[in-house]
Amino acid sequence: MSQVISSNIDSEIIIKKKEYMDYIAEHRRNVYTAFQNLFPRIPRSFVVNGQCIDDIIDSLQVDIGQHDKSKYSDAEFDAYRRKFYPTSIESKETDEAILKAVDENFEKAWENHYMTNDHHPKYWCYWNANKNFEPKDMNLKAIIHMVCDWEAMSIKFKGKTIDWWLHKSQDERKCMTKNTLNKVEELLRILFDFTEEYNYDE
Repeated sequence: MSQVISSNIDSEIIIKKKEYMDYIAEHRRNVYTAFQNLFPRIPRSFVVNGQCIDDIIDSLQVDIGQHDKSKYSDAEFDAYRRKFYPTSIESKETDEAILKAVDENFEKAWENHYMTNDHHPKYWCYWNANKNFEPKDMNLKAIIHMVCDWEAMSIKFKGKTIDWWLHKSQDERKCMTKNTLNKVEELLRILFDFTEEYNYDE
């Protein structure tokens, strides 16, 4: 009997791994779709810290093609899968020590993810000599890739990137310098015809 239960658990884990892999694959396709739709609308005059579109087009295309591949790695896959695609037994877990471990493992995986992928604002943050959390300017390639990532999530969840930016992006914005914040807003105004005046300090 125990062998049957074990077999059922193993089978469900395989199913959940497949579901998570399908989600990653779909997201990567959506990022590529977002890139195809948005990139042609960025004027060649859009410049970030001296970089223009022509300087980064080849490396940007490579990055878009490699989007989120770190999620398949040992450092990320199982922790993400357990957090977001638990089996029926895992989803009923009540042991606080186990649930704490799930959260801690996910946080480690998330840290690996944003430290590996420069389209996340946290990649550009560091602890300075005074032990304060300090952001650095994001480059043009990372900013465009980041916006494509946001648009891909909007495709998936039937939302609007600009609404997310205005009302739910506090964690991302606090990891941006004023210069990056201004450039991101400038790009969003170009891509999404965003004309609203908005106070991000509210």
